Amino acid sequence: MLITKEAFNELINCPIVPPEMGGILLGNSSIIDIVIFDSGIKEHKNSGIKYVPDIKFLNKCLSIYSKQGKRFLGMFHTHARQWKNLSNDDIHYIKNIMRAMPSEIKYLYFPLVFPGENIKAYKAQKKSFQIIINKEEIEQI
Repeated sequence: MLITKEAFNELINCPIVPPEMGGILLGNSSIIDIVIFDSGIKEHKNSGIKYVPDIKFLNKCLSIYSKQGKRFLGMFHTHARQWKNLSNDDIHYIKNIMRAMPSEIKYLYFPLVFPGENIKAYKAQKKSFQIIINKEEIEQI
């Protein structure tokens, strides 16, 4: 995963969990250079525990930035230190997002952010009729 130092610093400096938060990653030529933060939907039953994206807000941001030539490159959300990997719900959600993507989108990034500590990147790819999710190295540029 290629990401600018500025965007990486924005992610690592997310607020401490709880509550979880997240957002979308945008950029050009597979380089993430814009991070859009989303507090999520507050009235959700798991509010404060799980991040539930505000799809209307995020789609509006995508529309604005796509006019500036930015592409959707993925989504991130924060995790508390004790939840070191993607949860089963995270994996299910990633697969649903990938299935909903147009055919020209072959992969997206889904990093977990551990505020103030580190970021674990995951890359989801469409391969034949499967969605494959693997850990991905992060390279700051």
